[in-house]
Amino acid sequence: MRKVIFPIFAVIIGLAACSAPKKTVRKTTVLPVERILKKVEANRRKIKTFEATGVIKIKSPKYEGKGNIEITIKRPDSLRISVFGPFGISVAEALITKDKFYYYDALRNKLYYGKNKRKIIERIFKFNLPFDDVSDLLIGRVNLTGKIYEKPLQVKADENSFELFYQTGNSLTEKFEFSRADNKLLSYGLGKGNEKIFNAHFENFKKYGKFELPLILNLKYKSETNLKIDYRNVKVNDKIESLSLDIPKDAKKIEW
Repeated sequence: MRKVIFPIFAVIIGLAACSAPKKTVRKTTVLPVERILKKVEANRRKIKTFEATGVIKIKSPKYEGKGNIEITIKRPDSLRISVFGPFGISVAEALITKDKFYYYDALRNKLYYGKNKRKIIERIFKFNLPFDDVSDLLIGRVNLTGKIYEKPLQVKADENSFELFYQTGNSLTEKFEFSRADNKLLSYGLGKGNEKIFNAHFENFKKYGKFELPLILNLKYKSETNLKIDYRNVKVNDKIESLSLDIPKDAKKIEW
């Protein structure tokens, strides 16, 4: 379906009659961008906790493999990730908080810790994005706070979806694609000119209470890393007291 540019797009209906031709009817529809973004952002903020298990597949120049994954998010600033290999063997665990991170390499019995959260995110997912962005992407969301009152560079739409384009302060372009019917975030892209830096596509949505969440996440970083997460079990807004890692006492501790 060919996409057209908002805020004004026309649907032209030609009516044929046996006698004389009818006049062309032109309808104009305006997309209420601000109202839609407020609604979507309010929905994102209502997600306080997120727990999921599933399968993760990663393909990058230096690594290719798959495993089972457990993800627990406690907002505003805590994320725990556990990765398991065949037969449920623990491969790695990570706990990322507001001020620091812990990363346990179970195969080598080493505990890494430090403050550079982007460094540990790159170690786990093989791409380099801020912690807050990753925490949102793992539940199929993007923080839209700064976009609500900003005029898009461009808006494209068809009867199924619409796309919003924005320019960041460092001359990058962000693209958000939403469904027309219920305003679900279908994809997010970040690029510069023809260069695609990061792309996320969300599929197979399922409703959990008031939230529709994607069970399949396809994430691509530049031309280097392809990551797919397929969630099998999901819980939203269940009570979580605290997040921690169970580390063996003999693990070697390394500041990183």
